[in-house]
Amino acid sequence: MIALMLLPEEDRDRIGRLWSEYGGTLIERSLDLLGSAATYKNAEDIVSEAFIKLIEHYERYGGRTDEQMKAILLRTCTNLCINEYRRGKRITFQPLEEEENDAAFPENDPPAPEDLIISEEAVVRLKDIVKSLGRIYREVLEMKILEELPDAAIAEELGIPAGTVRTRLRRARRLVIEKWEEEEK
Repeated sequence: MIALMLLPEEDRDRIGRLWSEYGGTLIERSLDLLGSAATYKNAEDIVSEAFIKLIEHYERYGGRTDEQMKAILLRTCTNLCINEYRRGKRITFQPLEEEENDAAFPENDPPAPEDLIISEEAVVRLKDIVKSLGRIYREVLEMKILEELPDAAIAEELGIPAGTVRTRLRRARRLVIEKWEEEEK
């Protein structure tokens, strides 16, 4: 959880408090949404993923009240449960033979410390590039990537046509790539 370590201690404490206060409610909600086939572990994974998303985007949502944070977490859990349900409808798993199981999932070594440093640097660099974009490009990119909103919802929220949203997203992505490549030179 590199992103969590990058947060100031008071923000880490707040996230811990949010987990303690709302974690049980979020797990119960996720269990309800996932249905009878879901296990407590499935629901707990969903809630953990929601908190990871919150941590990753904390600088955007950190100024919200605890009640607003709860609403964000509930919405994120709901969306993750919907995704899980859809994924389950499309994918059917065939059990692996024991011999294949060992070969298919080799033990993963933990990443080397230098890999983590490179990753942190890349995240900071990417955030700086996104912040440097003009407002119209930055806001559609953040809404699409961070909030995972569809183009139609972004268009409605900004009061612009969906075609304009797609154009701005295309241009924003191109600008990010160009700036990234420019910095690499």
